[in-house]
Amino acid sequence: MEKDAVHDSGLAPQESGEEAAKPQEAPGIKGKEMAGQVKLNRLYGELKRWREKYRELDARRTELEERESALKKNRTALADAHIARLLADTAAAQDAINPEQVAAFLREEVTLGDDLQPLVAGGPNGADAATVEELVSQFLSRYPYHRRAKLAGGSGSTPSPSAVSDPLREQIKSAASHEELEKIVSNRKP
Repeated sequence: MEKDAVHDSGLAPQESGEEAAKPQEAPGIKGKEMAGQVKLNRLYGELKRWREKYRELDARRTELEERESALKKNRTALADAHIARLLADTAAAQDAINPEQVAAFLREEVTLGDDLQPLVAGGPNGADAATVEELVSQFLSRYPYHRRAKLAGGSGSTPSPSAVSDPLREQIKSAASHEELEKIVSNRKP
């Protein structure tokens, strides 16, 4: 029991064949632990910086994706407006009654290429056209009731420009003589 007796300074060390290592005698072990702790703190700090950088880049990525989707939406709207205007102008040049309606009918047939030139996929009911003008022409040929009627003079004569442009009342007011007035009234059909 003497070996396990309590002394003023605590328990007495047990004597064994090997001498117990004291902290004062093994400073290298404690230094290695401190070096490991310093490396660990440095790595932890670096990890925090990388995590912060990742969060920043992730926020930028979502912002860029939102901008990209808005840009794509604007490009699509601009392309649709350009194609609709091109089709409407072409239909108006070919005397369509309602050029916007013809453009709406043919809109699915035309796309924009990478060089921003219109590409015709196919005409109405499978007709193949190379240009927008040909596509509109084929459509108006197939559906002539979308085209404006032309004035015909009848029996080989051409209508008088004043007769076409002036209404009957204006013609009567502008008559200079009685014979001219009779001529205007006699040409008028009851």
